[in-house]
Amino acid sequence: LGKVYWSPRKKSSRSFWKAGEGMTIKTGSSSSNSNNNHDNDDNNNAWSSPLPSVYGDGCVGVALRGDIRVDTMIAQGAKPVGGVYRVVAVGRNEPGSGVKRSNPGNDDAEVDDGSRSTIGAIVLDEAATAEEELGYQDQDLSATGDDENEADAKAAKRAQMAADYAKARIPKPPLAEANFLMRRLSDDDQAFMRRALLIGLERGGSIGKTPNELLRLAKGEGHRFTVRQVASAGMKDGSVTFPLGSVDVEVGARCRFFVRDGEFAKKEVEALWTGYKKKELSETLEGKDVSPVTGCMVFPTLDRGSKLFGGKAGYESGVVSTFLPGVPSISGFYANGVLGKLDGTIGGAPVGPNENMLHGSASCYVVFRSKTKRPFFSPKQAMIDAADAAAAKAAAKAAELELAAEDEKRSTMSKSSFGS
Repeated sequence: LGKVYWSPRKKSSRSFWKAGEGMTIKTGSSSSNSNNNHDNDDNNNAWSSPLPSVYGDGCVGVALRGDIRVDTMIAQGAKPVGGVYRVVAVGRNEPGSGVKRSNPGNDDAEVDDGSRSTIGAIVLDEAATAEEELGYQDQDLSATGDDENEADAKAAKRAQMAADYAKARIPKPPLAEANFLMRRLSDDDQAFMRRALLIGLERGGSIGKTPNELLRLAKGEGHRFTVRQVASAGMKDGSVTFPLGSVDVEVGARCRFFVRDGEFAKKEVEALWTGYKKKELSETLEGKDVSPVTGCMVFPTLDRGSKLFGGKAGYESGVVSTFLPGVPSISGFYANGVLGKLDGTIGGAPVGPNENMLHGSASCYVVFRSKTKRPFFSPKQAMIDAADAAAAKAAAKAAELELAAEDEKRSTMSKSSFGS
């Protein structure tokens, strides 16, 4: 697209160049290297470092504007385990900490910034858990069909789950509930929970939507839970704390535990793209003028790829190419994290929060298309068109020469007839 312009962190740079009719690309970056001193003029004209430079940290940004529409989606790759819980207390309650735990009806509780990101106690939400399990049963029935044996097995499973969740009806610290939950998980899930504890907080706007996570994504309704990794845990009171400032936990909020799982991540990617295609189809049926997709970029974090998908390289790009068969370009790169809205632009008009946030383990999909259905440039198609044009021109030239030769032959024959 053009030259990349770099700038020190304390100064900013702006660069503009045309990349096709009606579209402008703007790039800028920041870095901690302050040895290169550049000054912008009063008109913010474009400039660049005269010599190539290497920077140890900083960022590079690209902004697109003009006749372009960008859709984004994010896959979390986290599988829900256990039931759905409600937060009944926030903040820590450790002796000598000076911080009191906030409970419903306790208006005098002192809560600092760190305690706002801390879950002190949770209790099982039986209604939400039953609704969630019903969604999974409906998904299984629609996928495999049911018979009496499967019905009996599911009834036994529900009875076992009811017995397991009996103790969860008592409010307890989340760390204690996580330790209890691990006993019922597979060896792989237990190993993951011992390394990292993931908790998802329910997002607003879930009323009237499908409770099951995969079914929600397949319908284009967006994610139900925002999954975050616990930053620290209180060994004395069993509380868990998210990264400070990342979220304000409220009493009454729903939450549940998650683990990273490759098979679930595959289903999530497919469900996410199924929902995207359904939203695209619904826009078409509503009479909206939807332009064809012209390009797609995939940005997975370093813990995904073949590490997550059972050694299969290129799984996500393969799924994208299946759902977007006419797209000539699918590219991207691995990153330490992705920035973006969890539901991107495909979740409709969200009732709850859909703010930009940093996702430490996720994949971001960016889809490009024209707003006005302008045909896009394809190098391969351009070569084909050029070859066809050259062949047509050569054929026309050959036909012209053949016609001229025929005319010359007829003229010679006419002259010879009149001469004789």
